[in-house]
Amino acid sequence: MYCSKSRGAMPARLLSLLAALLCSVPLAAAPAPAGSQAAQAEAVSDAERKAFFDFYARTFPDDHGEQPVFGPRAAGAGLVAHVDSPPRRGLRALCRMERRVFAYQNGWTVEPVRRQFVWIEPNACTRAGQPVALQSPMPDADVLGLLERERAMLQSARLLFGGNSQCARQRALNFSLAGIVIGTSGSSTEVLAGLAFRSDRNSSATVWVRRSGLDYTAWNVSCQ
Repeated sequence: MYCSKSRGAMPARLLSLLAALLCSVPLAAAPAPAGSQAAQAEAVSDAERKAFFDFYARTFPDDHGEQPVFGPRAAGAGLVAHVDSPPRRGLRALCRMERRVFAYQNGWTVEPVRRQFVWIEPNACTRAGQPVALQSPMPDADVLGLLERERAMLQSARLLFGGNSQCARQRALNFSLAGIVIGTSGSSTEVLAGLAFRSDRNSSATVWVRRSGLDYTAWNVSCQ
């Protein structure tokens, strides 16, 4: 448990994907507004798209059923894209998904490790939810426990915000959960789970959670 003290030819199906021009690369998989999609589509050249599908077909010849999502091109930065696996059911209402992330800078490359995303959806797992990035492998029961309690942990951490000079000004902001991380907090060497939140003011805060049996406690906070 995380709170222990030690802590050549392109397949026809791929060609059919060329019609998909798409939204940004957020942690969540929600579609971008139509105007935003059009702007991003214009930012991706035909040569870059063709190079992507050529690279994907060579690298993953048996995996070409999902559509890529191209991200906006930041000033001075290369193009990015991602391809998500179909969502799958975990424990009870837990849903899991894997994401391959690609970058283009004089040619396409792919991150060697697929990123993991989780969310709660009681019915069939779809991408309609708000996927949360999972930094490290974690058992379904632990992930589900954290997701089910994330609002309660944030609320109980508001007092901790007030006592932390880096976090005090963010105490009353609106937050949404962006990721679950594993690490240490402050000078302690105890390994904890962290609920990483993003605020409506483009700042971030991590609520470090300690578990004892079935109880979860907001133990510390850190902010940027």
